[in-house]
Amino acid sequence: GFASFTVQFYNTRLDYADEILKMSKDVCDRFPRADMESPRCVESLVGILTAPLSKLGLQVLKLPQFPPLMLLLPMEQRKDVSLSICRAIVANGIYLINEKAVKSLINFLEPLFGVADVKDDDLELLGRVLHFVETARYADNMRMIKLFERNFDRSDRHHLKLLYPQVVYR
Repeated sequence: GFASFTVQFYNTRLDYADEILKMSKDVCDRFPRADMESPRCVESLVGILTAPLSKLGLQVLKLPQFPPLMLLLPMEQRKDVSLSICRAIVANGIYLINEKAVKSLINFLEPLFGVADVKDDDLELLGRVLHFVETARYADNMRMIKLFERNFDRSDRHHLKLLYPQVVYR
């Protein structure tokens, strides 16, 4: 709740959101890993991680405490947070305009590339993210799309049949 309040009223202050993530990480570090996997704890962590997405969009990727807190989640919930990031990009029309942003995003979307049981709808959402790679130079666009393609190649064939049409289209 506090994370939602903070990003709602202080959405220009990334340091406030990062401080909440840091406090959450510090609290989590005090407990054994087994306690962190309880459904209630996992649900709370997902809520803390997804709260800033609505107002901050991809700026959450700049928060230093976001990755360490996300790594505390089991793979299935990391996948959920990755999908929330994709939804925020598509819903808010956030364009990926430089290679640094794309590389950072790909690190956060890692659970979608490496998990074999990703649903078709989730992969289609990931494919829609490719449509938000947009720069003035064609060569830059192609280089950034190739970054995504390299990660698609690490996935199984099911991923490829749904994602490659998007790459070819772009």
